[in-house]
Amino acid sequence: YRKALEALKREDAEIKKLSALVREKQSLLAKMIGNTFREDDNGKMRLVPNPPYTGRQYDEAKAVYERAQEELLRAKASGDKRVLFKKSPKK
Repeated sequence: YRKALEALKREDAEIKKLSALVREKQSLLAKMIGNTFREDDNGKMRLVPNPPYTGRQYDEAKAVYERAQEELLRAKASGDKRVLFKKSPKK
């Protein structure tokens, strides 16, 4: 029972940590994103980050955000399928 409880607490802590990271990066992206567009090399219109942020910083923050979001979804999905207690062997 204690092992299962410890595993649940570790998993819950991991989910909370990932959720905090996702919220942090989401708010950073909201600050970074501008409302002006510029045409890039491929001819696509792309949002220009607000100063003092650069496009590279925005791309890095977005990559971290997306990766953390995927890990969070994966952690939540694996949590739904966990087995809390092993069946005791029949005697």
